[in-house]
Amino acid sequence: MRSSSDLNSTVVITLKKDSKVKIIEVGNRDVIDNIYSKWVKVEVISGKDRDGNEIKSGMTGWCYGGYLK
Repeated sequence: MRSSSDLNSTVVITLKKDSKVKIIEVGNRDVIDNIYSKWVKVEVISGKDRDGNEIKSGMTGWCYGGYLK
């Protein structure tokens, strides 16, 4: 998750696979790694960071939609 909807923004936290998020806003379209998608602002429902630590429910940030399932 990033602080805003672009690659130059600060990384807030890295979500581990299978973390659950809720989309709360849809942002601009972008192309990253040859994937065409939009940035989305998300709220964490449940999940862990890349080190396996629990992420506080309700935390928000921007993710690239092309990397979400």
